Parts: sequence; C-alpha cells; structure tokens
Amino acid sequence: MKISLLKFIEGKEKKLEIKKNIENLNIEGITFTELVKISLEIYKVDDDINGSIEVEFEYTEECSRCLKKYTNKIIDKADIFISSSKDELEDESVDYYNILQKNGEINIEDLLKEIFNINRPLKPLCSVNCKGLCPKCGVNLNEEDCNCDNEKIDPRMGKLKELLDKEV
Repeated sequence: MKISLLKFIEGKEKKLEIKKNIENLNIEGITFTELVKISLEIYKVDDDINGSIEVEFEYTEECSRCLKKYTNKIIDKADIFISSSKDELEDESVDYYNILQKNGEINIEDLLKEIFNINRPLKPLCSVNCKGLCPKCGVNLNEEDCNCDNEKIDPRMGKLKELLDKEV
C-alpha cells in the first residue's frame, strides 16, 4: 500500500484518513471483517519527515481453547520517522517505526503487518472465561456439559487411590 508524500512535503496536507482492504497481508488464520481504518499525520521539521499513524483493525480468528470463530478489534497509535536513506533507519533503540521513502512515496504494508502482529494476542481467546473443549469427547464446554469421567489420576498415586477407595 503506497502513499504519496508530495502533498505533505509541500505543506498542502498534514493529515490523511483512508480505509483499505488489506487481505493481501496474508496473515494465517485471520479474516479482516472491516476495511482497515488508517489515519496518517505527517509533518516536516527541517529535512526530517516525522508523523504518527493510527490504525484500527477488525478481524475474526479462531479461539485457541474452543476453536470457535470470534471477532476482535485492535486500535493502535504509533510514531513514525520517514527517511530516504537506509543509514538513517538503522537505529532500532528508538520508540518509533522507521519507514523508507522512495521517489516521494512510502509503502506502509509492512508497517501495518508489524503493528497488527505486535498487538495481536499471543493466545487468542473468545472470552477470558472460555472453558475450551472436553479432552475426551470434544464437546465445546461453553455450550454444553459433557458426561465424560475427566478425573485424572497420576499413575504414581494409583496405589494410594486404591487405599482411599477401600476405606470409604
């Protein structure tokens, strides 16, 4: 996704708001349900081009416990530094994203993917209280109870269990 910087550099525009389909980001297991909202603010200070980007993603993915599809939303704002030289982009100790410009354009596709992946939950859950699936019969425990005997006995404690069963 390329964005021209010419109007920003000339000072004609300072803010750009767009909605884009980004299915081409190819993130496995993710389906974007809405167009991604991107708000880009760019300003020039001396020879440097700085700015900020605010992104809103709405997507569906599978819960890691019950395997049911659910919808989630990510909203993030980040500072950006735009340069035409790769040498200026080498400092990774800074708290902003570095973007390389070529011929007065920037490509924010990699930036969008990085923002999404940083903010995406490591263990996606449909709910904090998700009970998951029964390990024996596979029933979604959020929707119904199962009649499986899920009592697990450590084999090392089997003899102790036998003693306890005899006393009762």
